[in-house]
Amino acid sequence: GIAWDGANEDILVCNENSNSLSIISGNTLQVRKTVGSQLNEPFAVAITPRQRGFGFARDVYFGYILNRNGTVAVFESGPNSVNGWGYDDVLPLDGLWAV
Repeated sequence: GIAWDGANEDILVCNENSNSLSIISGNTLQVRKTVGSQLNEPFAVAITPRQRGFGFARDVYFGYILNRNGTVAVFESGPNSVNGWGYDDVLPLDGLWAV
């Protein structure tokens, strides 16, 4: 699975064989981060628009990742620096959502 966020910022790519998700910069086309928490053979991904003026109004976007075992993991964009407002990783949920 592959998805490009609406602001042309990031490209999210499911790496099914390595149980990970690559976040590629839309500007440089270089992998900026690879995450693997709560991923189990991810094969599909969808991205929401950035939440500006709606939702939590935190200016982050979310990626919903479907795993082969029927669960969904949620990626929250960043930045996650000292003054950042997003997690920039898969959210640590108590239990994965079952589809």
